[in-house]
Amino acid sequence: MALVPLSQGLLAFIGFWLFGVPSVVLWSVMVVFAAMIPLLGSPLAWVPACVYLMVTGATWRSLGLLLYGVTLISTIDNILKPMLLRDTAQIHPLPGFLSIVGGIFAFGPLGFLIGPVILSLVLSALRIYRLEILRKPDPLPATP
Repeated sequence: MALVPLSQGLLAFIGFWLFGVPSVVLWSVMVVFAAMIPLLGSPLAWVPACVYLMVTGATWRSLGLLLYGVTLISTIDNILKPMLLRDTAQIHPLPGFLSIVGGIFAFGPLGFLIGPVILSLVLSALRIYRLEILRKPDPLPATP
């Protein structure tokens, strides 16, 4: 799923350009590669850019990039992943998003993985209960 890291790289490109980070393309490519690392992700690349701006004396631009990175670059994956996985998981994006957010609140950074797994297990248990105990037909078509 390369679409999410690419979108984070595009947002980072815009942010780096807006806040005056030199070598915008290089920093953006670093964000794309860092976004592929589980749990740590894109902050591995945009936080050092904030530190660079701070060290060079651009304090307000550094704080602006930090706010931009937290609100846009790092959160776009929480919006895109549920939307992209909706078709494969056959669930509405809202429960998918809530499982990610709830998992993070309940279990910390590992909740990003644990929340959707718990949602999947609950949905599977409900489907098995409906099929085996209630003997009702499956409302979801089988995926090929």
